[in-house]
Amino acid sequence: MRFLLGLAAVALTATTAFAQSAQSSDGVGVKIAVFDPQVAFQQCAEGKADLTRLNVLAQRKQAENTDKQKQLQANQQKAQSGVLTPDARVQLEKEIERQQVELQRFQQDAQAEINAAQQDVQTEFAKHLRLAVGQVATEKGIHIVFNIAEPAVAWASPALDVTPDIVKKLDAKPALPHD
Repeated sequence: MRFLLGLAAVALTATTAFAQSAQSSDGVGVKIAVFDPQVAFQQCAEGKADLTRLNVLAQRKQAENTDKQKQLQANQQKAQSGVLTPDARVQLEKEIERQQVELQRFQQDAQAEINAAQQDVQTEFAKHLRLAVGQVATEKGIHIVFNIAEPAVAWASPALDVTPDIVKKLDAKPALPHD
């Protein structure tokens, strides 16, 4: 199921895998930790419930798709059987065309519904994730948390943010001419 692989690839979750101390340039100890978002998503109750709900939705849409394909195939076989009157054959061919369009629309709508459900799961879980990562980091005295699946900072102590200092440095330099 392609959509589950996509969900697993983009799912965000939190568990600390290890923490280590590092020495910053000013001698202050900095605790760093990592977490694996996929493992946490798959192991937490919310993630398991979301995966189950998405699986049920996908299976229901797949079953509906299979039924529509069987109906279409039955009509296609009937049209090829050669036992229909010319008028009945024309009517059946129109019905087949309608079923083909309906099947294509159903598949597109089903994929859009599954994608929307995945996006909703991801968005809602991301909110919970950020809170959980921040809480774990605060409780454990961790300053920086990296997402092990991506080269990005998932959480950092606001005390470590040097953005205001960088802005001051940038503002103190004369503006460079634009090309």
